[in-house]
Amino acid sequence: MPVPSIFRFFKGKKAQNKLQVQFPELKRVEHHFQCGRLDEAMREIEQLEKKDGITEYGRLNSQILKSILLTQMEEPMNGLTLAEQVLKESQEIGNPLLIVDAIISKVTAMIELGDLDNCIDLIQNGETYLRNMESGLKLEVPLRDSTFLHLKGKVFRKKGNLNGAIDCLETCLSIKEELGNPYGIADTLNEIGIILASKGDFNSALKKLNQSLIIFKKLENKSLIVKILNNIGMIHWQKGELDQALENYQKSLIISEALGKKRYNAVLSLNIGLIYRDRGEFKSAFESFQKALASFKELQRKTEIAICLNNIGHVHLIWGEPDLALHLFQQSLEISEELGNKQEIAVSFYNIGCAFEEKGELETALAFHKKSLILSEEIGNNLDIAISLYNLVSVSIFKGSMQEAHLYLQKLQELNDREKNKLIDQRYRVAKANVLRMSDRIISRAEAQQIYQEVVQEEIFNIELTVVALLELSEVLLLELQTTGNEDVLIEVRALLQQLFEIAKDQHSYFWLANAYWLQSKLALMELDLERAQELLTIAQTLAKDKGLENLASMILSEKESLINQISQWEMFVEQKPPINDILKLTRLEDLLERMIYKKIYLKEEEVLEYAAKAKQLVERLEKD
Repeated sequence: MPVPSIFRFFKGKKAQNKLQVQFPELKRVEHHFQCGRLDEAMREIEQLEKKDGITEYGRLNSQILKSILLTQMEEPMNGLTLAEQVLKESQEIGNPLLIVDAIISKVTAMIELGDLDNCIDLIQNGETYLRNMESGLKLEVPLRDSTFLHLKGKVFRKKGNLNGAIDCLETCLSIKEELGNPYGIADTLNEIGIILASKGDFNSALKKLNQSLIIFKKLENKSLIVKILNNIGMIHWQKGELDQALENYQKSLIISEALGKKRYNAVLSLNIGLIYRDRGEFKSAFESFQKALASFKELQRKTEIAICLNNIGHVHLIWGEPDLALHLFQQSLEISEELGNKQEIAVSFYNIGCAFEEKGELETALAFHKKSLILSEEIGNNLDIAISLYNLVSVSIFKGSMQEAHLYLQKLQELNDREKNKLIDQRYRVAKANVLRMSDRIISRAEAQQIYQEVVQEEIFNIELTVVALLELSEVLLLELQTTGNEDVLIEVRALLQQLFEIAKDQHSYFWLANAYWLQSKLALMELDLERAQELLTIAQTLAKDKGLENLASMILSEKESLINQISQWEMFVEQKPPINDILKLTRLEDLLERMIYKKIYLKEEEVLEYAAKAKQLVERLEKD
């Protein structure tokens, strides 16, 4: 953000030449701001205002700076109130430069508060003042012009117009470089990095963020170093590189705690919780989310409270407690509706839809996913639109409504054609393959298989999409095995499940690691290696239990006990040298893959018993045959 030129606080050009000697606070304020020492900058400004000789112009200019400082000091509502007051007074005296700076401070606060709808009109109003600036003030235009471009870029990013955001910010960066403004250059590089990550260009994003980090380190701006490290961590998290993400979050947290930044400490606790969640360490994730929630409640940060409630609810959903998750999602929704935060309302609608999916109430689930989609379309966030459409395709398939699935897939294709984004493109292709796989036509299923194969071989843009493609491809291959009886297909399946194992192991994703062991135990059974199957089930169950995956551990233990209880029947079954189709039916590998794909791993107790009973019945029937 720009620092209003505090060297214009006093009348007279000659006097300005003596300002650094007469008022040393001036240079210190700017230096404190650039270095992120906002409390000290605020104290200097307040002292400066008490000096003799300050003009009305200088007073208003100092209020503008105060507004920007308040927003950056996590008091955006106070910043907005002050900016509106100064804007009104500036308009009354008709000073165009003050009006422009007041608009900048107001838009800065509005963006922080999530009030994006009116920002562009306000920015355009400010740009009009700049274009009509008197010739004597033309030197003031470039810095403010670049600032408006920066603000537009942020608004476009938050509304999902990533291409528009990049265009604004690249032009902004060129102006900042011409002006030789290191703070502005680093700030803009950071914003560009965030957008490149949203477009799926993670390597370029990391390059921009690291360039920004180098500059802020030279400026010794620890506050912004905290944010850049957090942003770098978020990119590694998006890529599924959980160790690197955690390393950057922890570096950021050390600095943030030393600075006493309570809000950012809580933000980092929240983000670290996401790492634990994705690793499958749900108890640790739950504790991190609860810690963040307590801090946000103390700080009265309602938006972040709503975000924490959504994340805590998600853990309960993973634990197989959809009713408790639903209660938390609804609490989050109430807060977001009170604040009018459309982004978080859309997230809550999405999560509520997922809770109803888990409860098996698919019509209600679809209704909430549609609400989330409509709101995301109103906001204009293409990434969120893509996520909603993908989920609507998935639920429609699970519900057996292929007409609806095709409708949402068509919308997702249209979005993908408009928005060249790797994350959207991969999501579209997986959704397309999921629809094609349900077709009766061999050519369609073959196309689905080809898409899955492409996705699993690509760079991981979203670990969940890669895993889904991998599991879907495994299921397609098992269908081929059933049809042809060609046991060579098992070699391909084994390679895919080994790839899942390696991904989970590399990322310390304990949830998928436990599932990978479980799936490999199924393969061992298909190869009639009973000892190896039991060994892998033991590893899977122990890992799941150690990491707090209680429901998953219960499911695996049930299967292990079922296998042990039926070991004599299995041994007789092995001696019969059964055909591969009979083995496939008995192991129920396809059923397990489908449960993983549709996130139905966690069963109620009666379903666990039914699962074991069916396995026993199959063994007995095959033994009689």
